[in-house]
Order: sequence, then structure tokens, then C-alpha cells
Amino acid sequence: MTATHPVTLTAGGVSVEVDLVRRLPGIVIIGLPGGAVREVGDTARQMVEDAGDLFPRLRVVVNVTPAQLRISRDVAVRKYAPVIAAAVRLASGQWEVTS
Repeated sequence: MTATHPVTLTAGGVSVEVDLVRRLPGIVIIGLPGGAVREVGDTARQMVEDAGDLFPRLRVVVNVTPAQLRISRDVAVRKYAPVIAAAVRLASGQWEVTS
């Protein structure tokens, strides 16, 4: 997998932009409160891997809108992780958009 152009995906009132960059592998999520970031990132990674896809060995930068100042971890995971997982698959070329 190589770095791509940013992918924006909107679903269920949530918009995420995912960019894959050639840096130390990891996931950076912008727009969620600190406590929810790690759990959302871990859940999104697990969703990708459970589906039989590969999580990119690149830096995954995720920008979430609308930004949430206060949100419970459970709500954050249910609301954001599936959209982030889908956007990661699109950005990494594992999914294609067909019309």
C-alpha cells in the first residue's frame, strides 16, 4: 500500500477524512475528545482486520467532523469507528467506488 490522496466519507451525519502518509505507522484522530480517540482507533483497526482486510502500515491521519467536545466513549465508538474503518479501506485501495 502506498500513500494516497485524502478520502472523505460521510455517513450517518458523520464526515471523516482519511489520509495515508509515509511516516511511522500509527493512527492519529483529530476532532474527538482524548478519552475516545484511542478506543475509536483501536476499534476501527479491528473492524478492518476482522473483515479480512489489511490495516495500512502507514500513518493514518483521520479528521472527524463535526468535532465533538463531549461524547461518551461508547457513542464515539458506535458513531465513528465504522465510518473510519470504511474510509481507511477506500484510502488504501482495498475498496473501490463504483457507480
